[in-house]
Amino acid sequence: MIELISNELHNYYVIKRRMGNYCSRLMQILQLIDNSKIMVNELQNLTLIFEVNNIFDFNADLSEFYQ
Repeated sequence: MIELISNELHNYYVIKRRMGNYCSRLMQILQLIDNSKIMVNELQNLTLIFEVNNIFDFNADLSEFYQ
């Protein structure tokens, strides 16, 4: 699966976008992914604090972010 995704990304940047060097774009994508994981973690921490302090009851399924 990773090889398929890698090939698709490569073809997209080289053929459609005509970018020979797309490393910086891939680094931006990886940074977005890392930042989204940080945000999800912070949301989980906040909801735990709110639940412990009985501020509100918040239950969300965030499992799709951890695939």
